[in-house]
Amino acid sequence: MRTELCVFLLLVTWVSGFVNLAHDTAKALQGTANMSEPPQKPAWSAGNAVDGNTDQELLTSCVIMDYTNNYKTVWWKVRLQNRFNVAYLEVYFRGSTMTLQKFSTQTL
Repeated sequence: MRTELCVFLLLVTWVSGFVNLAHDTAKALQGTANMSEPPQKPAWSAGNAVDGNTDQELLTSCVIMDYTNNYKTVWWKVRLQNRFNVAYLEVYFRGSTMTLQKFSTQTL
């Protein structure tokens, strides 16, 4: 009984877990990110959202649209190479200036 339990626990640990589908270069799962409007600067393109960097500093790793046009709606998406069951999404915001006012997510 004890041996069976140990083997079961090892198998459950081995087969369960989550993978970053948008950025997992080891398994060639790099997603392609796009956004509805051009970035404010070329360095702030949609590709920064799937580069694996969660730091989100303004000058190095953010995705920022050209906000001078006062868009009513905008979108950002990641196209994965295959179909997956997605358990959850993680979106990182800049802590320095970002507010979540009028922010919503939709998953298709």
